[in-house]
Amino acid sequence: MSTDQTASALCEAQIEEFLKPGGFKSWPNIAKRLLSRRRELTEAYYDISEQCRQDPRLIYCFMDALFCSASAWSESAVKKMRHDEKRMYSVNAEISEVAHQLSDLLAERDDLQNKSSFGTDTYYHIIDVVEAAARGNGSFNLWVKEPLDKIRGQFDMKYWPDLHECIHVISADADRAKIRFSSQVTQAALDSSRSSRSDIVRALFRRTQDSVGSSAVDLPDGFKLKDDTWASLINVAYDLHADSLVDGPYIKRLRQRDRQKKRETTP
Repeated sequence: MSTDQTASALCEAQIEEFLKPGGFKSWPNIAKRLLSRRRELTEAYYDISEQCRQDPRLIYCFMDALFCSASAWSESAVKKMRHDEKRMYSVNAEISEVAHQLSDLLAERDDLQNKSSFGTDTYYHIIDVVEAAARGNGSFNLWVKEPLDKIRGQFDMKYWPDLHECIHVISADADRAKIRFSSQVTQAALDSSRSSRSDIVRALFRRTQDSVGSSAVDLPDGFKLKDDTWASLINVAYDLHADSLVDGPYIKRLRQRDRQKKRETTP
């Protein structure tokens, strides 16, 4: 068996593990695609095998990063993330505005009730609101309601915030809210200001980097694939259309842009 054949056999043995149930629904399809297009990946498999020291455990570690990225950070998944990110900003802005208006209205209602000869049977104590909201929460009613009522009985209204003050805090909180990414991979995917093929490439780079470590089953420090290897893997694993394929020079340019951006933004 030639060196290339040995490397392909090592990689494909680990790819076949992703045909088994228990992972993402898309894993079997990705695995079948990689296996069926092996001729396009011969050189890539050799590069992976060399970087992983021909160790099946390390090859599996890399394949896990590839399969996870192609599933959780696919082109369609990243586009949805971008949509959700924009919507989150809009939702927080709307919450801030609406809560501010509600806070003003609640304050005005309090003023009317305090200065007029009439009132309403609406909530006035924050605990009334909490208990009403938790009416269907068995754990609250079993463990929290009674001690909370005791605390309420110990302190009169001057010790508690008014409803309008609570809502004002919600308004201010939404106004200053900053989006936090669930993972560094998602942050990498959304690093650019607009959607492009680079989103999935950056996510794959980050997910692979996260797999580098010091244990026997982590990718070794200094793990570095050739640009052509990345391009071949991405084209096949992500099933890119003919008009959106990437190549080695594209990967190289992306790396160069990201390095330049990092230099410019690092103090």
